[in-house]
Amino acid sequence: MAKKQILTNAEIEKDIICALKNPPNLPESSYKKMIIPTVIAVGLLVMIEFIYPLFIVWLLVAVIIFLIGSSIFNHIKLKNLIKKVSINDYYIEKEVVHSTYEEHYRTGGRHNELVSNYLIRFENGKSWRISTDNYLWSIERSMSDFAIFQSTHREDTMIVVTKKDTGEIVMAYHTAFFEYSKLK
Repeated sequence: MAKKQILTNAEIEKDIICALKNPPNLPESSYKKMIIPTVIAVGLLVMIEFIYPLFIVWLLVAVIIFLIGSSIFNHIKLKNLIKKVSINDYYIEKEVVHSTYEEHYRTGGRHNELVSNYLIRFENGKSWRISTDNYLWSIERSMSDFAIFQSTHREDTMIVVTKKDTGEIVMAYHTAFFEYSKLK
């Protein structure tokens, strides 16, 4: 068996930042929640266009300004969230794997792609939706979600990083590959 890689708080912080920047695919993505309101808004705009032709121009300008402002706000919010990442806001514990499973859903739309999510459920009842790219700081152990899914089995032990405020699992490390050291 290959030598275990030492895992420190600095590497965990790097993975937390990576997970914030690239969250796992969610079947209930925000764009899907906006489909019906968008269709209704477009229908109303078309109706208004026939009644008040100049009104639509001002409304479109306002919508474009709102979308740009919203995008800038979300970008700034993410940057501030990344700056505030601290290992002190997370619990780091060993957990035993209860099961692994896959979720599949279709994206809909023109391409209607099949998307897979890989999840690990622990004996404490919590689940971890594995991010697409993991351990990017590691030269030897950088893994995709599928690679982690394939290498994890029932009753394996993992080092689990959980948010203190929400209890959400952010990252997990297989003890067969990583050895946790509290050094910063």
